[in-house]
Amino acid sequence: MITEEERKGYRKRKARDSLDGAQDLKPRDIRCPDCGHKILVAYDDCVGHVSVYCNKCHKFYTIDFKYFRLEKKNKF
Repeated sequence: MITEEERKGYRKRKARDSLDGAQDLKPRDIRCPDCGHKILVAYDDCVGHVSVYCNKCHKFYTIDFKYFRLEKKNKF
């Protein structure tokens, strides 16, 4: 049986490894489709769908990263 301390150490290692893996990737802002508020930061290797919430217009959106790849950085 795994202890809570071992579980915390495992999560910390995963977080550190994730940060190390993103060092060479380019981040990009994902903005709300309605109001343009920044709702997420995605990296070049992101694929698939994610559900996000906009704090400005108070709506949930399902975002597919492939449709937000070519968005201009300072569009809004």
